[in-house]
Amino acid sequence: MRQLFGGAPPARPAPPVGQRPIQEPSSTPMPEPAAPPANAAQNWEHTLAQFESMPRELGELKRSLGEVLHRFEDALDHLGIEARRLSNEASSLALVADRLQTRLVDLGHALGNGDSYHEREPAREARQAAAPEEPQFRPSDTGVTIILAAVPGFQGLMDVQRALNGLSFVEHASVVGFKNDEATLRVVLRQPASARQIVEGLQASVGQQVLIEEARPEAQRLRLRFVER
Repeated sequence: MRQLFGGAPPARPAPPVGQRPIQEPSSTPMPEPAAPPANAAQNWEHTLAQFESMPRELGELKRSLGEVLHRFEDALDHLGIEARRLSNEASSLALVADRLQTRLVDLGHALGNGDSYHEREPAREARQAAAPEEPQFRPSDTGVTIILAAVPGFQGLMDVQRALNGLSFVEHASVVGFKNDEATLRVVLRQPASARQIVEGLQASVGQQVLIEEARPEAQRLRLRFVER
């Protein structure tokens, strides 16, 4: 009745001993939840962009690896071709070595069973003494070019070079070329010599007959050929 007429509200009875008093609900408004920071959305968009770019980067990495593997395969193919070429060249060299060894063995048998060179005509020296003086090759820095055909192998060429260097009128003899059993030598003379003197000295050393095919002292050129017995 006192509430209706503006009187004071009745007092609440005291709580029993041992109990906490009942608190009235507070009329203070609850704080609103804090808004997310402004850059959080940007970070999230950046993260999504990174995830979206990963397939493209993986594709580029895969393509780069494919190119590297392709180049590696090409390099292996090239190495295989080079290995086969070197193998073929080695086989060719082995074949040439076998042929050269066979020629050397045949030459050794021929020299072991052959007779030393003898003049076939005893009166030859007397006739040559009465003959007019032969044209002679002159000493010069360029030397005399001697072309020798039908050379019996590489060892035969070495015997020819050694024989020419052993002649008294020869200063030095060197091999310029050797192909298809034909050799070219450069002979520097110590004193004048004729083609006959060169041939006779060569025959006496190697024990084989040598034929004069061309003698041109004015051109410092001499062409000889080994003749089979």
